[in-house]
Amino acid sequence: MVEGPSVSDLVKTKQAGVDAEVRDKVEATMSAMTDLYRRGVMVENYDQMIGEGNEAGNATVQHAVDALLGQTKSFERAIAVLDLHAIQFQGSDSLEGPGTVKDEPKTDSSASP
Repeated sequence: MVEGPSVSDLVKTKQAGVDAEVRDKVEATMSAMTDLYRRGVMVENYDQMIGEGNEAGNATVQHAVDALLGQTKSFERAIAVLDLHAIQFQGSDSLEGPGTVKDEPKTDSSASP
């Protein structure tokens, strides 16, 4: 049996608003991921969702990514509230600076080798 305060309890003690924000962001992520999962089961596979020209599929995936990014920012605020300086998050070039990621040239898959 695990006993004692949770991380949420510790954050709530110092800044209840940050704790509420983290909880809201986690709930938003769970909702977006549930939507992504359901679309994958009932409509199309993930690789089809991210396909070029699939606006609805792309939007579903982007919503999940945006929710995760928002959740991460809230986690960073909670970490700051708890004064935990040693924790670092690894970023992603494509998410943090999409303009810095070069497009790969498209190849004609119908061409013979």
